[in-house]
Amino acid sequence: MLALLRLIETEFYKLRRKKSVWMMVLAAFLMPALSVCYFGYLGQAEVEPAQFYKWSAFGYTTWIILPVILGIFATIIVCEEKRLQIVRQIWLVPVKEESYFFSKFCMVLVLSVGFMMLTAVVSVLCSVLPGFVPFRLEDMMYLFEKCMEIGILLAFAMLPILALAIVGSGYVMPACMTVVYALAGFFLMPVNMYVHPITSMGAILIRKKDIPGLLVTQESCVGKAVLCIFVWDIISFGLVKYQLSKRK
Repeated sequence: MLALLRLIETEFYKLRRKKSVWMMVLAAFLMPALSVCYFGYLGQAEVEPAQFYKWSAFGYTTWIILPVILGIFATIIVCEEKRLQIVRQIWLVPVKEESYFFSKFCMVLVLSVGFMMLTAVVSVLCSVLPGFVPFRLEDMMYLFEKCMEIGILLAFAMLPILALAIVGSGYVMPACMTVVYALAGFFLMPVNMYVHPITSMGAILIRKKDIPGLLVTQESCVGKAVLCIFVWDIISFGLVKYQLSKRK
């Protein structure tokens, strides 16, 4: 446990110094800004809060933008350590394989939740200030609750990409698979929600049927969705533990 805490502390220190991470965070402004342009172009004076937030936070941000960012981020933090030979120093401590894996996951989780919280803040500003959505506390609570759920669930859904980055030997394969993985989740959502972690995340998000415009062909089952994510994550963790134990 102490080794894990030290690794997390080290990761946070390195995270603050990475300019590329801060550039990724700026992508949280993209969809809220485009939402303002979209509804402004349509000339709609008033928009349903859920409809605006679906565009600004629950649409491409959830299914494409953030998954790609998290996958690239996971690839960067892992491959950078390999390039600088920092991994060899970590194994000399020594550090258990699961501690190393969970320290990286904590970084992905922090970025995921932080990104969605920033998206929520910007979405509120972009919806209330131009007058598209009236300022109501219940609407804000709805937005922040959903964004928190997305941030946490998506971090778990991206564990297979993190595992691929750890067991791989370069940037290319994990980065390419990140795009494939995110697009697969996007296109499988209306087909089958229980074969891919990202689509299973979607099944959990729509359990209350309070996000408009999501095309699904199955009833939401939280149990199946959690099981799908759990199986993918356990397999990913087992693969990482096996490969790292061989290298050590």
